[in-house]
Amino acid sequence: MAHPPCTSSPYRMAGDSDKRTSVFFTVGIAYTNGDAAHVKGRGGPKMTLILRKLAIMTTLSFGRSGCWPAEWLRAPAWRRIAPAGPTPLDDPAAAMAAALEDPLEFPPLKRAVISGDRIAVAVAPGVPQARELIAGLLAVLAEANVPPEDVTICHAQDRPPLTGPAGGLLERARQVVHRPEDPSGLAYLAASAAARPIYFPRVVCDADVVIPLGWRLPAPAHRPDAQVDALFPTFSDAATQRRIRERDAGMREGTSVPSDDPAALDEAEEAAWLLGVQFAVEIVPGPRGSVLQVVAGDREAVRRESSRLCRSVWTQTVDRPVSAVVATVAHADRQATWGDVVEVIARLEPLVEAEGAVVICTDLVETPEESDVARLSPYLGTPDDPRATDAARRVYLVSELPDAVVESLGLIPVAASDELARLVGQLGGGLVVEHADQMVLEPTPASSIG
Repeated sequence: MAHPPCTSSPYRMAGDSDKRTSVFFTVGIAYTNGDAAHVKGRGGPKMTLILRKLAIMTTLSFGRSGCWPAEWLRAPAWRRIAPAGPTPLDDPAAAMAAALEDPLEFPPLKRAVISGDRIAVAVAPGVPQARELIAGLLAVLAEANVPPEDVTICHAQDRPPLTGPAGGLLERARQVVHRPEDPSGLAYLAASAAARPIYFPRVVCDADVVIPLGWRLPAPAHRPDAQVDALFPTFSDAATQRRIRERDAGMREGTSVPSDDPAALDEAEEAAWLLGVQFAVEIVPGPRGSVLQVVAGDREAVRRESSRLCRSVWTQTVDRPVSAVVATVAHADRQATWGDVVEVIARLEPLVEAEGAVVICTDLVETPEESDVARLSPYLGTPDDPRATDAARRVYLVSELPDAVVESLGLIPVAASDELARLVGQLGGGLVVEHADQMVLEPTPASSIG
């Protein structure tokens, strides 16, 4: 079922003059009909003002725009956890320009490039507000006499070209998509210390200056390898990407890793050094595709600072195991995926008591594939699944899928806000974790979570 959107409604008032003020009540305001009254302002026309009694309503937001009334959130038994940080940037392009003018441990970008340089901007998957950020980058390069025609934007995932005003900087820059399985678009760079070939897109290898544009979130405990680097293996060849995925999976599952296989960060640093990349830009993301900060400068300095900032926004501590967690998944530009559901369960499992409950609120509509079922299996699988946990945690799912589909996976469907209210009443209390597929919750040192 489709969930009702969270919208804003204008409420106009007349005062003692002709000037009218528009007040917008956003999510969390409920209207009850009242009486109509006539108001005559001095020097102005007679107006009708609809008086309404305003009642503050607590809501639970999830998905791209859905929200449910959730008066139960007022109960002290429920602790609400959400990203903490600065207000999202109103002008990411201006923030990009400011970061490039005063980078960390590096001269301003305008002094690091010259007219005639060929620039490659390597854009990692999922960079929020990429259009605005790259427009800001192109503007700075143009001030340094590097026109957009000398810039190639290399996307790590297949996506429509970024567009801007006709004849603008974005329209004039070249845009390509990295295809790791296509050898014709790759170039051999060098052999690593482990005698492995390193490949990058040809446009990246041929560039005079390469600027990686990535973003960072704290790595969760079950995926310590997450988001190590925006350049490598993101822009390497398919064989290298496959090898690193298998290595990381083996590290998580405790299986052996070849002794000559360097750590992910060391391997990424080696590839960047061989490519001659010293400068990088990383984004500190906020909720629902927002940008909180742009960090630019020396690669190592950028990684340290963006890691510190992201951790302050997206990491919180929990001081005890909890019996229940209500989790939300919310993205501005897409609906939830089964990958999001698996990620939420994996992140919350260590914090929930063995016989506790997890309620995941999403706008999921996609039918699960075999690969999705396989990823869910360790948490919901049958007893003969060697990866299955011993816990009997119940997992409830709010989605737009038929109940039968949800139940076939061992999940319990929740279809409406009143059902959720009854459920949380039975659960009694616990955590409400917003953006649970991105939040990192850690036990305090004195906690018994384990």
